[in-house]
Amino acid sequence: MSAAMDNNEIAVKETKRSDDYKSPGRLKAEEKAEKIRYAEEYKRKLEAENSVLPPKKTKAAEQKEQEKIELAETSTSSETLDKLSNDEYLYVRREVAWNKNTSSKTLDKLANDENKVVRYAVACNKNTSVKTLDKLANDEDRDVRYYVVRNKNTSPESLDKLSNDEDRNVRW
Repeated sequence: MSAAMDNNEIAVKETKRSDDYKSPGRLKAEEKAEKIRYAEEYKRKLEAENSVLPPKKTKAAEQKEQEKIELAETSTSSETLDKLSNDEYLYVRREVAWNKNTSSKTLDKLANDENKVVRYAVACNKNTSVKTLDKLANDEDRDVRYYVVRNKNTSPESLDKLSNDEDRNVRW
C-alpha cells in the first residue's frame, strides 16, 4: 500500500512539474489571449464611459465615404467642393482642403474645423488667403503653425510672430 501511495505522489509531483513548465508556444498563446481580454475590457470601459469610439460602418457606408473622398480629390468645381466641405467624414473635408481648386472662402470655413488634419491641409493650400493664414498662425496645434510658415501667402507679420514660436520646428 505504501508503494502505491509513493507512485501516486510521484505522479502528482510530475504533473505539477509539467504544469510549472510552459512551452514558448503555450506562453505566446496565453499572452495573446490575455491581450485580447484586455482589449475587450478596455473597449467595454470606453463604451460605458460614452466614449468617442466611431460606430462601425457598413460596406455601403464605407463605399459612399470612399466615393466622396475621390470626388473631393478630383473635383474642379468650387461649388461641389464647398458642399463637400460640410461633410461629416473627416477625410472628405481634408481632401477638400488639399484640393487646388478649393476657393479661399471654403478654405476660410475649413480653417475652423475641429480636426487639426483639416486645418493643416488648409495651411498648405496655395489658395488660402492671408487673412486665413494669419488666423491659423495662432492655432493651438504646432503642425498647423508649421505649415503656415511654409505657405508662400503668409504675411510678413505672421512670419515674424512665428519666428518666436515656442516650438523650434515652427521657428525653423
